[in-house]
Amino acid sequence: MKNYEEICDALYFNWIFFGNNGFAQRPEGSVLLQYTRRDQWVNHFTKTLTRRSALNIEQILAKGEAGFWHDWGMLAGPGLRRINVLGDPIADYYADFPNKAREYLDVEDRQARIIATAAIHHFAFRSESDIARRLARGVAGDFHGQLAFKRVVDEGYLQNFLEDFSRVEDFYLRDYWRRLLAAAWRASLVPRPPGRNLALGKPATQSSVASWSCAPAPEEDAARLVSGRFSGKYNNHTGFDAPPWWHVDLERRENICEIRIYNRLDADPGIMARTARLAILISDDTQNWRTVYERQDEHPFGGIDGTPFIWAPSDPLAARYVRISGLHPGYLHLDQVEIY
Repeated sequence: MKNYEEICDALYFNWIFFGNNGFAQRPEGSVLLQYTRRDQWVNHFTKTLTRRSALNIEQILAKGEAGFWHDWGMLAGPGLRRINVLGDPIADYYADFPNKAREYLDVEDRQARIIATAAIHHFAFRSESDIARRLARGVAGDFHGQLAFKRVVDEGYLQNFLEDFSRVEDFYLRDYWRRLLAAAWRASLVPRPPGRNLALGKPATQSSVASWSCAPAPEEDAARLVSGRFSGKYNNHTGFDAPPWWHVDLERRENICEIRIYNRLDADPGIMARTARLAILISDDTQNWRTVYERQDEHPFGGIDGTPFIWAPSDPLAARYVRISGLHPGYLHLDQVEIY
């Protein structure tokens, strides 16, 4: 932003649509690593970064407006300095929209210069089935385009529609993200995992909740352990049970190669040691559990300090449910659990 700070109050960015990359169903995993095909040119719609001090929010609200979509228009008054990333004034861009916008973009090499400078990468269509998901939300009211997606499907040109957004291979964000990930793992205290975290965001439950729990229901409290939000503190807390347990539903039978359990680090060693002795169990139905590991060590393990408990079976284990259970009556309170 340093190149624009002195010359504008609102900086406008055009979109570039990224397509479904040939996916019929939305794949799991990183968007940036998997979606590398985009439209050839920028879209005429914009988003902005705006200087807060240049806006009179009270006046905007007094006009009965709760916000804006792509342009401030008259909401902020004529004094708002609005430019795009090329430094061109944008005041007339939305007059007679989209005709004026298209006229502006079609002059000489403006689109190529915008792409080379800065744009919003808009991952709008991640699979063919996502169009159906969008239509299933409803088309009542036609929010400037919902019915357009229905026409695409009804008139049989969905494939051509999606192909328009996948004409150019663009590895910029993929390679940028790869470099960041590689640098992060080089600096990580914990070894790089063997694959995908199967437990991330999956349903979970536990033996009970207590007054110290972070959420009122067992399912809500337990889900915090697979949120991916590390805190160094406890993210769940059972009551005093005989024994306490927590388990996650991977939602289908998966091959399990490694389990990582991150302890809380915000307590003295005696409290951390409550979870030192534990068992790992697996099941396909939550009725029949098989113990696959027991940790008998009284010494507490750590967490995001680089010393979580990491267990890997000699051969992958197939199961849908994974349970962590204490080996004696007490409490269970952890930071995060990862299953690879």
